Amino acid sequence: MSGSSWPHFINIWAMDNNLFKYKCQLLQILIILCFTSPSLQQQFALTEALLTSPLVNTTNDQKLNILHNLQIISQAPCQIRLLNASELLYGASQFCRELLGQFPTLNESNIELWLQKSLGFLADHAKGSKSITLPTNQSLIVPSAHLSGLPMVRRSLLAQLVYGWLTSFQRQLPARLEPLLAQLISQMYGIHCSSVIHRGVMQYHHISKSGGTAWNEVARANGCVFPANMGNHVRGFSDECRWLNPKVYGNMTGGKLILWARWGQFRRPALGQSCWSRFFKVAEAGMSYISNEYTLIGGREEGNFLGAHNCPQFVNVVTLRHPRRRLESALRFIQVYIRGYWKRDDPQNGAARYKQRFCNATADLWRALAPAVVDNYIVRSFLGESGFHTPTGLINDTHLEAARDQLLQFDLVLNLEAGREENDWVVQQGLGWPAAWSKANRTLNGSLLYQLFGHECDMRPEVLEELHGSQEYDIRLYRFAWVVNQLDALWLSTSRALGLRPETAPGAMDPGAGQQALRCGLLWQGSNGSTLGRALDSMGLLRKVVQPPPPLPRV
Repeated sequence: MSGSSWPHFINIWAMDNNLFKYKCQLLQILIILCFTSPSLQQQFALTEALLTSPLVNTTNDQKLNILHNLQIISQAPCQIRLLNASELLYGASQFCRELLGQFPTLNESNIELWLQKSLGFLADHAKGSKSITLPTNQSLIVPSAHLSGLPMVRRSLLAQLVYGWLTSFQRQLPARLEPLLAQLISQMYGIHCSSVIHRGVMQYHHISKSGGTAWNEVARANGCVFPANMGNHVRGFSDECRWLNPKVYGNMTGGKLILWARWGQFRRPALGQSCWSRFFKVAEAGMSYISNEYTLIGGREEGNFLGAHNCPQFVNVVTLRHPRRRLESALRFIQVYIRGYWKRDDPQNGAARYKQRFCNATADLWRALAPAVVDNYIVRSFLGESGFHTPTGLINDTHLEAARDQLLQFDLVLNLEAGREENDWVVQQGLGWPAAWSKANRTLNGSLLYQLFGHECDMRPEVLEELHGSQEYDIRLYRFAWVVNQLDALWLSTSRALGLRPETAPGAMDPGAGQQALRCGLLWQGSNGSTLGRALDSMGLLRKVVQPPPPLPRV
């Protein structure tokens, strides 16, 4: 090798050295796996998952962001400021403070005791019970694991573990701890599955233009019972999206409105305001899947977004998408439909009017017409009714912190950008839905609508770039959500490698099983067959059950 080639060779070696080290570690694990029993192979599941996780195979810039967000997630149960965080009812905050107080950082000398304390807390939750007060002031004692899968605690523990892996452990866990680590993952998965089965109904948080329509199709394909309304919204909950300002749009059209012109109608009716009224309505209809395309409930008073919350009676799932792509998809969708409405109402002049109004539209026009859509829509989706309607330009760090804390309480957090294959197995392992997400029909997204129905003009690049610049808090929330999603993927991939599988209805996982056999995967009991649904029915509190709860599976 010539002398001039040496610097180039050294640079390549320096860049590839870390990757080479990771591959060597993975090769060592694989060699062990080839010559050990299946039970011992499973003990190395977490180490293998960590070695291949995007959380640990990143650039230095990405690593700093990951470490920062891992610290936030680790401390979340201790520092959460939300007024209605349901996991706090199960001792999450006290446990977090005790654990981080004793183990501020994990190392080889303290991780075994950390594992034992974590396993003890999870075991107590799995066998514990909780007294809840019904709207009738009657009390009901329910197994704790039937009501909460402890997703925030789960992610806090995983974040502490991954942070230690990336720092003090130098990417290698002591082999003697693998059985305890496998036990930790197994307990987390068992609690999650128990809570999903016994709640029996999902409330999907549909952030517009983030894959929600495909989710609704997958729920149908997996045999879920859902409301027969547009978007799978329950009539009377007022969970429809609030995209356009009706006053601004009405001024453009002489008072004619469009389907999504609901900005400003922030208060839900009584039926949709409380978790109990929602659950009663859903359980009376025997549903196992509903969708909310507005924002979290609560937080009705101005400035009281910390009071917003999801409903612990439901399994809560959300999908996020990169904010720039979500914004562009939403704007294309709105433009195509406005053009279509105007052409239908005025065949001769509608297209020309649209061209005059929108082909030279400024960023200010879009802020006036679609305030939430173009100003951190994702963050707003976690702030409740008043927080969602925060004036443009006023979303700040406090709103972002609240959105982060809300996100951590969802049972599963998916990332549309992860791709279909990744999301397929996450949904199958986390919900028992074998009818894959990737088999859902392609929905009419904005780009496809452009091709099908035509368009007069594209948005001017400088306008789009200005609007992109207004998504700072959505971008930061998405980066945080990426880490949350990767923690979920790490936990689920490890549980799968340990041989754990979702406990669905008999025959649901058989090849070629139809909708009747699938019965919504882990949600097969439905809301009326859930622990709460059966209890309410036995107390005579459900007015009507559309169908009897399904029988319990044979052991």
